Amino acid sequence: MMYGLRHANVARFLGLCTLPPCIVTEHCLNGSLRDVLRQGCMSPEAAAFLTWKLRLHMAVDVARGLLHLHRHSPPILHGGLKSSNVLVDEHWHVKVSDAGLGEVLWPERRAEEDAMWLAPEVLEGKPATAASDMFSLGLVLLELLTWRLPWAGVPTPQIRALVLRGERPQVPAPESLPGPEGGNLFGLDSYCQLIRECWAQRPTARLSAAADVGQLAALLDGLGEAGKED
Repeated sequence: MMYGLRHANVARFLGLCTLPPCIVTEHCLNGSLRDVLRQGCMSPEAAAFLTWKLRLHMAVDVARGLLHLHRHSPPILHGGLKSSNVLVDEHWHVKVSDAGLGEVLWPERRAEEDAMWLAPEVLEGKPATAASDMFSLGLVLLELLTWRLPWAGVPTPQIRALVLRGERPQVPAPESLPGPEGGNLFGLDSYCQLIRECWAQRPTARLSAAADVGQLAALLDGLGEAGKED
């Protein structure tokens, strides 16, 4: 499955190693998206680099990677999308990794480690779907906005109960958002609405990856046009 994936926003499979058993993929110099956002919280220099424009580019990249998986023949479900398996290369391009591997390689760890990104139907034990991938994408988009884990500090059993009854992480007030622009972010209301449409309680109410890419790309284009006017 991984051998057949060739896309700019999907981490390239390079080979297998039997001793020790591991999967070899392309190296992404800046580590995971979680690493990048954590560094932004710790370093003023790193924070200054994480502009809204760059974060929108990253959001588009993640959505395009997921779209490629969903459009593959046969379709590939990620099943465990989160900021730690979204990789950032030396050019700050983002690549989705570990597609479909969570349940295969680490089933006993999946519920504990991934709970804060999992859709309600998956938390109930139902199979992952394209719609559940979109739920996870919504939480990754929230991380790009807040630089924080979506349910930071909340115990896993409590996360499950909150998600199943339709609650979601709070979106901070604009003035408390991180980044060089603060809360003065072009298209912020549209971006937050996009997140809400990704994490809708009913799977059928969630955006598709194609619609998500289109809306994020439109926001990025609008930001570019606003910059020209300034």
